[in-house]
Amino acid sequence: MDVVSDAISSVRIGRPHSNRLSVGGSWCTRIASYEGAGFHVVLAGSCWLLPEGGTGIPLGPGDVVLLPHGAGHVLADGPVDAATAARAVPFEEGVRQRTTGGTELLCGKYRLDRSRAHPLLAELPQVVHLPNRADRSAELRAAVGLLADELDGRRPGSALALPRLLDLLLVHMVR
Repeated sequence: MDVVSDAISSVRIGRPHSNRLSVGGSWCTRIASYEGAGFHVVLAGSCWLLPEGGTGIPLGPGDVVLLPHGAGHVLADGPVDAATAARAVPFEEGVRQRTTGGTELLCGKYRLDRSRAHPLLAELPQVVHLPNRADRSAELRAAVGLLADELDGRRPGSALALPRLLDLLLVHMVR
């Protein structure tokens, strides 16, 4: 088994979870830290991510962010500072309130068993930002597209396809 496959299969437990959401207007939401890895893909529009103890990162269409250690963070419609972050609503509440808007996000989580930490994953930084650039992996771009399409259609077999596409996305983000 190769190192990426070994790293992911040794720590991943359960099924991954994802949501596609659309937000607009003024919004600011907090995602609490968790035992696992999280990700965000900006499908349309733009937003900012502020990791706990970090600096704000502007995100645009096609940008992918992996939070391999489950760090808490804030997502917002614009630049985020400590004062703005303090007013952020919990993600679950913010998602219920916002269903349409100019920014479309694909957000998800993978549950990981931290007691079986793999050195490859342990060495990753708190935030891995993969900007949408011409030199980015075509495979990552394809995985994002397939996942977004599958979440849209809810076609027959999607219950089986979605977790596997999320696994594929994780592989390409770690690569």
